[in-house]
Amino acid sequence: MQRSVTNDYQLMEASGIALGEIAPNYTLGDAVVQLSWQRGSWWLQANRGWREGRRATVGTASSYNVALAVNVNASTTLIAQGGEQMADVLRGVPQARYTGLAVRWNPVRPRALRRDARALADVRGTTGSGVFVVPDVRGDEILLQRTEGQGIITITINAPANAVVDIAVSSANWTPVRMARTGDAFVHQLTLSSGPHRIAVRINGGAWRAPRGLAPVDDEFGGKAGIVVIP
Repeated sequence: MQRSVTNDYQLMEASGIALGEIAPNYTLGDAVVQLSWQRGSWWLQANRGWREGRRATVGTASSYNVALAVNVNASTTLIAQGGEQMADVLRGVPQARYTGLAVRWNPVRPRALRRDARALADVRGTTGSGVFVVPDVRGDEILLQRTEGQGIITITINAPANAVVDIAVSSANWTPVRMARTGDAFVHQLTLSSGPHRIAVRINGGAWRAPRGLAPVDDEFGGKAGIVVIP
């Protein structure tokens, strides 16, 4: 149910609503009923609306809509709809009939989703101790392995052999630690407890930044850090 007041006389007159006597505005009462049905990949929705003039306002209007959709696959949905809309006094949209046919595409990766689901199911099925394991997170400079209550993150920074690379973590009061070179890169491993943590790295005393692969956020010192959450 909705009650509206408007002074847009052009919009109201065009939709068959008028004033029965001199008044500064139109008062409208709306009611809408909507029904939805879904079975498998099919979805149907229908609604019916009624409008009646109140106080000095006279006239009635109605609306309807029918929409049918079908999920073709995990990422594609076809939608057909038609009906008549009542004049929208908030947006200035007039009374009108419409029909439409649309294709909705969601950029998902079904194979990757199925692979991750199988991996997670395998982990859950083999951990009889009840430990919950989250799939690994890999980025350009990070490898995050998490279980409930603990996470191990490996930071790998590619820099010249004579570079000085530092890492700082919020859980260690941002105390810088010099990263050691292993092979062709600088590598450092952290064991983190449950909760949110922020990690920052810098090269040759430059600006602190988030390791690539973690979402960047502001730190307390005007720089950037990467955030990671351990369940």
